[in-house]
Amino acid sequence: MIKNVKIKPWGCKALIIEWPQIIDPDTLYCILAVKKHIESKNIAGLSEIVQGYASLTLIFTEKTTEVGRLEEWILSCPDTLPEILKNESKLIEIPVCYDPEFALDREEAEGYTGLGFNNIVEIHSAQDYLVYFIGFMPGFMYLGGLDRKLEMPRKDTPRLRIPAGSVGIAGLQTGIYPIESPGGWQIIGKSPARLFDPYQPPWCPAKSGDRIKFLPISKTEFDLY
Repeated sequence: MIKNVKIKPWGCKALIIEWPQIIDPDTLYCILAVKKHIESKNIAGLSEIVQGYASLTLIFTEKTTEVGRLEEWILSCPDTLPEILKNESKLIEIPVCYDPEFALDREEAEGYTGLGFNNIVEIHSAQDYLVYFIGFMPGFMYLGGLDRKLEMPRKDTPRLRIPAGSVGIAGLQTGIYPIESPGGWQIIGKSPARLFDPYQPPWCPAKSGDRIKFLPISKTEFDLY
């Protein structure tokens, strides 16, 4: 679990643990295992753990010199824990309408992929996506596992307003905007599901390590939600 991991100070009140900089499911569950193990230590002064695709940042309330102890904590993490967390992941189905009204970047998506939009929808909804982490805004799930046939760049000029529920693609990532916001992802559909509720724990239906499955629905079905 410690293999190829780098630990270094990040300012005077944080430490960062870095794995090889790749988007990889095995790395994700290793990161989640280390995060869970560190949380179980109830470390004094540790206020927050921030997760990325290939990193954990530990933020302390005071200046810290815990680099040596951190390596010990990682080494003591059970080797079986990543597989346990993988087996505990949930599959969450989210309805998405790919109607032209919601597919704001339909033509761009067809141009970048060379595919007809029906093929894009078929490919996009055919597989499960892994939730790597929640970021950018509350409830925004960074989803990995996009078919390379659908890879496309962010927009050169981001939109100032993207409707809540919009489903987009950027590079080899896909995701859903849980609230209205600016953004530069290529929008191919919209979900009627509520993906962030600040008044109802756990606020977001998924967590890092869970899997998402998109279920295509018609405009009529969308309007019934």
